[in-house]
Amino acid sequence: MQSAVVYDNDKKPVMAWCEVWRKDMTHSFKTEVPFSEYNTGVSVWKSNPSAMILKVAESVCLRKAFSVSGLYCPEEIS
Repeated sequence: MQSAVVYDNDKKPVMAWCEVWRKDMTHSFKTEVPFSEYNTGVSVWKSNPSAMILKVAESVCLRKAFSVSGLYCPEEIS
């Protein structure tokens, strides 16, 4: 798995992306999540916005790569 946060010129997170490779697949799984769609503006999203959006991107991508549904990390739920 590889992931990162993308920042604007003011060093504020704009989005995060993630890519997961599986040994049993010929292709990788990729996802991009916009900060504006997940930011609740409260609690840990204020103090650690980059970590929060990165967790969301990784969770979304891992669910996609391993066909998991109905399981969400707390950062994805407002």
